[in-house]
Amino acid sequence: MVRYFVVLMVAALFMCGTSAMAGPDINPGKWQSKSVMKIAGMPFSPPPITYTHCMTEEDTVPRSPESEDKCTMVDTSVSGNTVTWRMECESEGGKSISTGSITYNGDSYAGTVDVVTSGMTMNSTITGKRLGACD
Repeated sequence: MVRYFVVLMVAALFMCGTSAMAGPDINPGKWQSKSVMKIAGMPFSPPPITYTHCMTEEDTVPRSPESEDKCTMVDTSVSGNTVTWRMECESEGGKSISTGSITYNGDSYAGTVDVVTSGMTMNSTITGKRLGACD
């Protein structure tokens, strides 16, 4: 009986550990991201922003090249193919906080990002597609 219980516990721990380690369905490499932003209270939207970046299985949050040096990832979590995060950035205009959620599907993703800075809220729809291997 004790042996049976120990075997069940080890099996349960192994299954929990492997599911916790499993990441989203992402193919690492060079990705192109497109962000379409809406700013609350503004009668028009800025033009879409498109940028490329390399992503790995460990770094699954898309970031523009400008944010690399100025931003700190505060929290990330993964649930299935969905990655959520909270990032804080410092710039000349002050501090901004962004929260986002994207869902991967192998070579593509879609999601939303909300940024609060200087009392202004910006909401973005973000999509991405894998271009190939990183340079």
